[in-house]
Amino acid sequence: MFVWNHYRRCLGALIAALILTPPDALGQPSTDTDIPTGLLCLAQSYPEQIERVDGRHLYFKDGTSMNWDDGRNPLDFQTRLNQADLKDQMSQAYPLTFPTAGPQVNHDPGRIRHQPFFDKMYGQSEKQAREKLVEVRWMPGLSNRKVRFTTVNNVHKQIEKVSAALEKLPRRFHKYLSEPSSFNFRMIRKTKRKSMHSYGIAIDVGVEYADFWRWAAKSKGGTAPYRNRIPEEIVEVFQRHGFIWGGKWYHFDTMHFEYRPELLHPLCAEDTP
Repeated sequence: MFVWNHYRRCLGALIAALILTPPDALGQPSTDTDIPTGLLCLAQSYPEQIERVDGRHLYFKDGTSMNWDDGRNPLDFQTRLNQADLKDQMSQAYPLTFPTAGPQVNHDPGRIRHQPFFDKMYGQSEKQAREKLVEVRWMPGLSNRKVRFTTVNNVHKQIEKVSAALEKLPRRFHKYLSEPSSFNFRMIRKTKRKSMHSYGIAIDVGVEYADFWRWAAKSKGGTAPYRNRIPEEIVEVFQRHGFIWGGKWYHFDTMHFEYRPELLHPLCAEDTP
């Protein structure tokens, strides 16, 4: 695993080095060293949406742009969750290795999200999001269930690949993949932040075997001792196709997977052995 992850990082660095960066917003030439690594990962992970980046902005193919840094740089974790910019979104490295212990306090790579970025790509309203959805058969050889995913960024094709690969796993893994739940336009409980299910890019599986930080905190007097029952083999399949896993968050949600290829990019993921 370490050799493969090292190869991925080297390949990512080579790709980034080959990018021909156009002039920045002020008309001055930019070099790759001017561009934050997180912006490079975003641009290379969403080529259907993003035209280019410079040291301060991300430019969409429709001519609009988005700031990398709003200048606030909040240190408080809850403020970063609620008021994240793109820089905050990419501030925590997602670990590729499977956890043997609970993550560090408030290390939630992928949970800090700049909502306007996802609104822009997948739809700001429920109507806009629904217009981009298609039904995908979930593990069709084993069940007749269907899940709804967006066609934006070909996420629907990625979940089809996930489904096909999971179906090939030994039968002992199938119990963790029952009752999938996908599109659901809603806010995250007790917040004003949209769930990633609102965009048609997330799925929950195996609720019977799931562990969630709020459940643990409630039973342990406000603390959330880490727990997981989802096998590594399942997580690896999802990650291979661009989905991160909520089981790698301090505020763990082990049933949850969401399409976030920018966090799995070789330049931005954490590949410690």
